[in-house]
Amino acid sequence: FDCPPLNASLPKVFDDASVDRPSEHIYWKAILWVDRPLALWGVQVSLSVISLLEALLIAYLGYKGNVWQQFLSSNFILELVNNVPFVVTLFWAPLRNLFIPGFLNCWLAKHALENMFNDLHRAMQRSQSALSQRLMVLSATLLCLIFTSVCGFQHFQRSGNHEVDLFKSLYFVVVTFSTVGYGDYRPDVWPSQLFMVVMICVALIVLPTQFEQLAYTWMERQKLGGTYSMHRAQSEKHVVVCNTTLRADTIMDFLNEFYAHPLLQDFYVVLLSPCELDATMKMILQVPMWAQRVIYIQGSALKDTDLTRARMNAAEACFILAARNYVDRCAADEHTILRSWAVRDFAPNVPQYVQIFRPENKVHVAFAEHVVCEDEFKYALLANNCLCPGTSTLVTLLLHTSRGQEGQTSAEEWHRLYGKCSGNEIYHIRLGDSRFFGEYEGKSFTYASFHSHRKYGVALVGVQTDIPDTWPIMLNPGPSYHMQSSDICFYMNITKEENSAFLPAGGEDDGIGRPRSPNVSTLQLHMSES
Repeated sequence: FDCPPLNASLPKVFDDASVDRPSEHIYWKAILWVDRPLALWGVQVSLSVISLLEALLIAYLGYKGNVWQQFLSSNFILELVNNVPFVVTLFWAPLRNLFIPGFLNCWLAKHALENMFNDLHRAMQRSQSALSQRLMVLSATLLCLIFTSVCGFQHFQRSGNHEVDLFKSLYFVVVTFSTVGYGDYRPDVWPSQLFMVVMICVALIVLPTQFEQLAYTWMERQKLGGTYSMHRAQSEKHVVVCNTTLRADTIMDFLNEFYAHPLLQDFYVVLLSPCELDATMKMILQVPMWAQRVIYIQGSALKDTDLTRARMNAAEACFILAARNYVDRCAADEHTILRSWAVRDFAPNVPQYVQIFRPENKVHVAFAEHVVCEDEFKYALLANNCLCPGTSTLVTLLLHTSRGQEGQTSAEEWHRLYGKCSGNEIYHIRLGDSRFFGEYEGKSFTYASFHSHRKYGVALVGVQTDIPDTWPIMLNPGPSYHMQSSDICFYMNITKEENSAFLPAGGEDDGIGRPRSPNVSTLQLHMSES
């Protein structure tokens, strides 16, 4: 490049990059001129002409009355800087080896990539792509900064005493941007030093803005909740719970009762609600017990897009809870009915469990698998409680899962007794297979109920029989009914008979030739612990 020879008075240049070198002598011709083969020049000129014509055409088509808005845009200026010099070389051959910063085209490629992704998302009708778009823009910006710095540093180092290749330039840029700064490579001329200062300033201006936009998009995405993927819906089982407001007490009651059944431990619960989570619900969903099994999605059951996010068509069931934030219960039922209809139209094969307030609204959701009318159930319970005091307490305790541990730390004896008995549940077993009731075959129902409670601490409350002209399930059929081997016995106990571990203990005879346990409370406690 017709560069002057080295001055013999200068110190000797060593191969070791850590040795200091003078930076006063700069070979400007190495910066201004490069060795460009004719074939490469022809390819670059052809691409430049095409790119320049395309930029002018886009500027003409996008003209809206203000020509300076088109010509002063950053993309148009980059097009001129990268393409006009190549066009000029067509008319003056000596300029064919002029250095042109073609690596700046990476920023034009980044802009084209953004437009391509925008068109792709628009064509695919993807509305939940803001986070991926921001992440793509940040990654492309970071790559463009690194690529520009690598090419620029490698080019400016050509004017110094120590040239570097692209790999060493990449190593230096990464070490510099990561603020490590080993010092084994450094620019030895002021143009390369100035270039790195400019690139660091650009990075400090551009990257924080991109990170801020990404963080804001991420926080907004967190408020919307997650999305239950199709892959998970195909390999896992889940149910969807629709509610207007996610109250902590309501959701905790549902989760405790839902996961109390051993066959539902592998199910996932998707909470679909249009309201944001409050602080209490956020803390609940961070508990490890629920964090792995409960998924929150902010959306409405009236929108197909939100139902798709919850994979409603692949759900095992849909629970629609009544909205309790309405003063007018008829208005609350109207919203519940609309949600049920929307789910029915979107996923007609998914069974629905609907909770409403007014009995007259049950007809509108008759297609549901089960409908629970709160007012109807409440008044029926109060009426039966007037006929038989204690019915409401009995039914309430039976409907709520309890382990019988409530109130055990209380100083009041009745607290401990109430808490222990609240763990009773209703179970059933065939008489011929039962250790509790098998010995009472042929005995009357009252005899079997009395002696089973006296001997084992269980309460026999009803039987299911196949005798013609009788009810399928009879509660307390009385002394006239005699137990049969095929009867299904319904009893209340802390745990079911299959989970109890006891051996019949010797004791006094109970009148039918079988030993009676001398300590029923000890047996009952042993059953509850097992």
